[in-house]
Amino acid sequence: MKTEEALIQMLQKQFILRIDDAYGSDGVDDFKRCLRRIRLLYQKITPSSYTTITAFVGNYPCLNGKGTEKRMDNVHSVSTLNLIVNLIDDEKVMLYQANDIDIIKMSSSTFIYHWIATEAHPDQFYIKGELQPFSGDVTPAEGSFFAVRTYSDLDEALVNYRDNVALMCRGRALAESMTHSRFFFYPAPEDLLQEALNDYLDNRLRNCDVNREHIVDASHPVDIIVRWRDTNHIALIEIKWVGKSLNKKDKIGVEYYDARANEGASQLVGYIDNNSDSFPRDITVGYLVVYDLRRHNNNDVNKTMMPRADANYYKDREIDYDPQYEVTRNDFKKPYRFFIKVSNDAYEE
Repeated sequence: MKTEEALIQMLQKQFILRIDDAYGSDGVDDFKRCLRRIRLLYQKITPSSYTTITAFVGNYPCLNGKGTEKRMDNVHSVSTLNLIVNLIDDEKVMLYQANDIDIIKMSSSTFIYHWIATEAHPDQFYIKGELQPFSGDVTPAEGSFFAVRTYSDLDEALVNYRDNVALMCRGRALAESMTHSRFFFYPAPEDLLQEALNDYLDNRLRNCDVNREHIVDASHPVDIIVRWRDTNHIALIEIKWVGKSLNKKDKIGVEYYDARANEGASQLVGYIDNNSDSFPRDITVGYLVVYDLRRHNNNDVNKTMMPRADANYYKDREIDYDPQYEVTRNDFKKPYRFFIKVSNDAYEE
């Protein structure tokens, strides 16, 4: 059974008799139609962008002349924390201001869906003026039972990659990007680092397309783009690395630290803005990931062993970002840092 079908069955089981008692068979039809369109709406928005979301179906004389019609896939571009929508059909909605609608009064004649970010069970329903939560299970990571799993799936994948793949340098491409001891990257490791993460996400994520080097402006490609099918949800992933790399003569070539990560953050902001301008119906969210091969007292390219204290010196030392874009923007995720441990046989006891 599809997730959508199972969800609607759960909701109908919990509320269908109350809806029938309150509004009759016409109300039941509106209830089923509303549930399906709410699911479609959540394919075009992300709950985390709002404080409340109110949705209903039907024609109401009290609202005539007050709403603004929008395509469903353009709702996310409207600046509001309290989204109020009449779900006209599968593609169009009518948007209202908070002072346009009296939820309690309207619920005397129609079922109304109401999502509240601060509630333990945010999916709720007004039935004849009474607010009733849908509390069948723990609320999903996306914030609503109706929401499509997109960015939460990507976040979970990146956490797993950080903790179980990158940390121990698992995978061919990642291993080939650095020396056996994992003290240094080889020259220009960017392509292998992109390949390692792209292949992992392509195998891990579902219902999406993962591609490398997506062009977002005239001259710069973002490293990885993730597009979730049947939605307008896009993730742009920019990859940087910090630590030291060798040059072609096996000498220390390039050294990158916090400044390089900050450069990547600024670059990613430009990519997000360019993509949003070029594709305004897409919800574009940016992810910065930084492979961390920093070691303390690491200046001898010939050594094969390192004290444990030097090897793990940066393991828990986060990168200092200024500015912290994830604080000021809702389309920029907190950066991920992939610290990579030295080889087990490279510790100097």
